[in-house]
Amino acid sequence: MASTLTCRQINPSDDKGLSSLYKETDGPSLSFLRSLSDKPSGASWCALSGDQLIAAVWLNVFGDEAEIIDFRVDARMRQQGVGRYLLSEILNVLDLSGIKAVFLEVRRSNLAAITLYERAGFATIGVRNNYYETAKGREDALLMRHDSNKR
Repeated sequence: MASTLTCRQINPSDDKGLSSLYKETDGPSLSFLRSLSDKPSGASWCALSGDQLIAAVWLNVFGDEAEIIDFRVDARMRQQGVGRYLLSEILNVLDLSGIKAVFLEVRRSNLAAITLYERAGFATIGVRNNYYETAKGREDALLMRHDSNKR
């Protein structure tokens, strides 16, 4: 990586970087994610390389639990530690905030993401059969959980 990674909350000046990150997506739309972060339970963070936004995570936080709604790394920056960095930073922030459990769902075919989450201490706790629509039909979602005492 050309420069040091930093992590911070997403703000309105990030619109250009977010638009680039979400221009081709099969997940939640940027407008949907923005609407979530406008709610009291919403939170959003990004990773930057220099001043370039290269990853984002969107969460809902309720009491002492959080759910990762979307986690995205710029395709050109994958397999370079960006996802690991952002996930670690977010888990630290949540842990310091008193969050005891973090949940997410991931496509069964997304082996890179599953590996990332497992290495961070997430465990599969269930399956939503035929949850995601795909060009070839439907795909299962794995439900995963991370407990703060596992780190």
